[in-house]
Amino acid sequence: NTSGDDNVAFGENTLHANTTASNNTAIGTSSLHTNTTGDNNTAIGTESLNANTDGTENTAVGANSGDSITSGVENVTVGASAGDNITTGSRNIIIGANISAPSGAGDNQINIGNAFKRDNSGNIDIDAGTNEIDLTALTIRHNGTSIHSSDKRLKKNIETVNGLDVVNKLRGVEFAWKKNDMESAGLIAQEIEEVLPNLVHESEDYKMVEYNALSAYFIESIKELSDEVDNLNDNIEKQEKIIESQQKQINQLLLMVDSE
Repeated sequence: NTSGDDNVAFGENTLHANTTASNNTAIGTSSLHTNTTGDNNTAIGTESLNANTDGTENTAVGANSGDSITSGVENVTVGASAGDNITTGSRNIIIGANISAPSGAGDNQINIGNAFKRDNSGNIDIDAGTNEIDLTALTIRHNGTSIHSSDKRLKKNIETVNGLDVVNKLRGVEFAWKKNDMESAGLIAQEIEEVLPNLVHESEDYKMVEYNALSAYFIESIKELSDEVDNLNDNIEKQEKIIESQQKQINQLLLMVDSE
């Protein structure tokens, strides 16, 4: 160490090559062994983050965890030899003994026990083994868009909802959040609970709403209103034909009167 500050090293050859790096914690033989200028790294376990030189804000827990990272940043590896194939990749999360990242140079990857993987292209792989994956409440977010499970094969007791009857009992409101005074608009969970209790849930004593499910009622409401408009248009068309017919009769009567 030459000018690095606030480093903690415990164990043989820990932070051995450090020169100017600061705020690193290395616990275990040869952890952060070749680090020179990388700051804010935490390595706990023999040879964890062993090859890191200038990578910053990496966290590795377990023997040989993240031991091939050289310049990658903000990686989290937990478990013996977890993420030991990462070299220059950044912001990866790898959990489990001997669990590797999908790519050593990839960014924003996840591998949790080989059961849940996300590669640097955003592809997701879920391996449940012989267990059944519950898709009934699955939500996938892709490019800022939420995609929800909605396959008919996952559902039963399917019935069309009463749209207007329900929507007319709901109240849309504007409000400000108490925490930050941010203005917003929406519905009140307690009011929805009186009409649609199955769409309201509690988490940590606060009520939450399945807003996505409300779209079913809005859609049927629009369809019902559309039917009413169509009926009104039909009635107007019929009235116009009656008026037109009556007008013709009046004109004929006027002609007869004039001819006399």
